[in-house]
Amino acid sequence: MTETAVQADRPSLTRSRWTITAAFGLGGITISAWGPRLPAIKTSLGVDTATIGLLLAGVTIGAMLGLVISTAFAIGEALARIFGGPIVDRLGRVRTIRVTTALGVVGIVLFIEAGNLWIILAGVLLWSVGVSMGFPLGMSAAAESGPDPAARVSVVASVGYFASLAGPPVIGVLAQSVGLLHALWLIAAMFVAAFAAAGSLGRREAAT
Repeated sequence: MTETAVQADRPSLTRSRWTITAAFGLGGITISAWGPRLPAIKTSLGVDTATIGLLLAGVTIGAMLGLVISTAFAIGEALARIFGGPIVDRLGRVRTIRVTTALGVVGIVLFIEAGNLWIILAGVLLWSVGVSMGFPLGMSAAAESGPDPAARVSVVASVGYFASLAGPPVIGVLAQSVGLLHALWLIAAMFVAAFAAAGSLGRREAAT
C-alpha cells in the first residue's frame, strides 16, 4: 500500500478504532454498573454463589443467542434484497410484496408461538424476508408515481425511517401492558396491512 493510500485510509481507520473503543467501553460500563451489586442481588434473592454463577452464564448464553438471531435476521434481509431483483421482474411489485409479507406473517407467528430454537430461527429468517422488500419497492413506486419524484421519494424515505425509530418504543410500551411476545402481534397486523395495501403499487405501475 502506498503512502498516499495510507493517508487516504487513515480517517476510516480512526473511525474504526473509535467504534471498537466505544463498544468495549460501553460493555465495561455496563458490567461495572451491576457487577458490584452482585452480593446485594445474591442476598436479596436468597441464593447461593453457584446459582449466581448459573445466572451469569445464562446472561452470557442469552447474549450469544441474541447475537445469532439478530445476525440471522440481517443475513436473511440482505439475501432477500440481493436476490429479490429477478423475483420482482418476474412477479411484479404487487405480488412480490404479497408473497414476502405473507412469509413475514408466518415468520412472526413461528417466532411468537414456537418453543423450539430451530423453529424460532426459521421464523426469524421468514420475518426478515417479510420486511426486506417493502422499503426498496416503496421507494421505487414513489419515484414512478408522478411529477417531482425526488420529493415523493423523500416523503416515503422519511416515513420509513420514522417508523424504524418509532416502532421499538411502541412495541416496548405495548409490552408493558400485555407482555413482549403478545406485543409482537402488532407486527403481524402490520404485515397483514402491508399485504392489503400492496395493490397500490400496482396502480402506480399502471400509471407509468
